Amino acid sequence: MAFNRVEIKNPVGINKDLPPTELPPNVWTGGINVLFNNGKSTKAKGHTKVFDPVTAPPYWAFPVINSGVAVWHYATATGIYRYFGQAHEDVTRVASPYAMDVDIGWNGGLLNGLPVANNGVDVPQIMEQTDNKFKDLPNWDATLTARVIRPFKNYLIALNLTDATGDLPHSIQWSSPADPGFAPPSWDNTDPTQDAGQVSLADSIGRVIDGLALQDQFIIYKEDAVYSMRFIGGLPVFSFRKIFDDAGAISTNCAVEFQGQHFVVAIGDVYVHNGVSKKSIITQKMKEFLYTNINEEYATRIHVAIDRPRSEIWINFPNKNSVAGECTTALIWNYQEDTWSIRDLPGTYYTTAGVIDPNAVLSSDIWDNGTGSWNTDVTPWNDTSYNPAKQKIIMVSPTNTALYLVDETSLFDTSSFTAILEKTGIDFEDRRGIKYLNAVQPHIEGNGEIDVYVGAQMWQDQGIEWKGPYTFTIGEDFKVDCRISGRLLSIRFEGDSESSWTLNGYSLEVDLAGED
Repeated sequence: MAFNRVEIKNPVGINKDLPPTELPPNVWTGGINVLFNNGKSTKAKGHTKVFDPVTAPPYWAFPVINSGVAVWHYATATGIYRYFGQAHEDVTRVASPYAMDVDIGWNGGLLNGLPVANNGVDVPQIMEQTDNKFKDLPNWDATLTARVIRPFKNYLIALNLTDATGDLPHSIQWSSPADPGFAPPSWDNTDPTQDAGQVSLADSIGRVIDGLALQDQFIIYKEDAVYSMRFIGGLPVFSFRKIFDDAGAISTNCAVEFQGQHFVVAIGDVYVHNGVSKKSIITQKMKEFLYTNINEEYATRIHVAIDRPRSEIWINFPNKNSVAGECTTALIWNYQEDTWSIRDLPGTYYTTAGVIDPNAVLSSDIWDNGTGSWNTDVTPWNDTSYNPAKQKIIMVSPTNTALYLVDETSLFDTSSFTAILEKTGIDFEDRRGIKYLNAVQPHIEGNGEIDVYVGAQMWQDQGIEWKGPYTFTIGEDFKVDCRISGRLLSIRFEGDSESSWTLNGYSLEVDLAGED
């Protein structure tokens, strides 16, 4: 046989929606626990506990900048705590514990630097500049609750209200503007001397889900529509305009700002918009994968987070195997390269980003305290990878009573994990001819070992016959020899936590024999 060397350069991104034979050679058909950047496929790093042990199972976390230092706070079902000076401090209100609803969780934000926390059951909470604990939001009607509260400019915006008369799922209420360091002075929308107000967005049947600032406007997301809220001054202070009537948001915390746009997970689509026009970014890529794998019973637990240093946005969702509603899978979009990847999650309820004090990271993350060998240890040498100019992803897991810091270790907490890249349906633009695969050469750099599997099938609707694993030692081996034939070929690379690698492509030694 005359074997030819066919090189696949810089394969990046996963597409599970289109048939494998319709994809170009440089797009993967499967994979997990890998990331893509600059035409390279890299095994993901793991996650490790931070601020450990936390006081109780956390459901939300957020940093507050105090004298230039990020002080991390986390909320449990009944309290709020902060990690300050190497210790956990209870900053729960004095009056009584909270009564968080697990199907609502916590939300809020920073109003002129002041932390605001809301759980949809209790009176919203705030910590003013002279306080050492949270307290009920001053001037708030104690008979009123809000599903969501968000800051915008000097105002607080309350969305999806419930008062003494019942649910008001279309209602929006805003405060009077707050002075720096203090809570808003009024929520009374009947007082003509105040800027507080209320409006009902009832021209669509969907409930108000969330809201988020976008440049000089506040975007309000309903289940089935999107509105713009703009400050105009005078009365009525804000103007409202529907900008989309065919999209909304699927749940709270499902929108995030990036590059002057919003990334939004909706019911049936994922889209980006600039407040004027929108476009789907997942259609014919990973849309079918996402929406067929979501556990519908726990769709309210879906949430997004942004990793700005990596130009990634994570969609964290409970998959079909999630029995308690925790998020077990992340679908990750690289917005610079428009590629998708998949990652296993440890059972998260919320995910955010912020700067982490290196002293809060486990000492095992420092190289000279590590247990791995010189060739296999991928933790930073003699330091953490802390950089005060860069944010890190923090995952909140009540299931494991833990906060996890991403990208600081080669393990998922204390467990190893497997990274996989897979390309199926390789036909070399000929679906009829039999191909004979003789060898695979990974174009790879790093350390450790990977396992190579090869597969073949005669027809597209036929199962793949896999052979392997063929072990490839990075830095020592040149290729793996194999013998398999079929009309369609497949290749899979697997690496565990003891390896660290980046794949730039691969070459196949193949004989294109022609028709059977």
